[in-house]
Amino acid sequence: MKLLQSLQVTTPDKIASALLSVVIYDSDFEWVQSLCFQYVHSPHENVKWIAIICLGHIARIHRKIDKHTAITLLETLLTDEMYGGQASDALDDITRYTLD
Repeated sequence: MKLLQSLQVTTPDKIASALLSVVIYDSDFEWVQSLCFQYVHSPHENVKWIAIICLGHIARIHRKIDKHTAITLLETLLTDEMYGGQASDALDDITRYTLD
């Protein structure tokens, strides 16, 4: 419950921390991935950055993800100077750890 409250606040650092925690500790990967898909569009750099990284974590931890949505989203970020490296790493994790 405390994590959910952290996600509802507007403090970027708390949102980023809570997002990472739910990715690691929550077993409902569909809900978790929906949060990551949402926060990838955040105007806050640290929230967006952690959301991108967390998409790769979902693939590694849960061995599944909505590949079409995740790959499409991450591919749009590959040429971004700030987020391209994280997007590439997340795509590698998705390719490596999930089934077709």
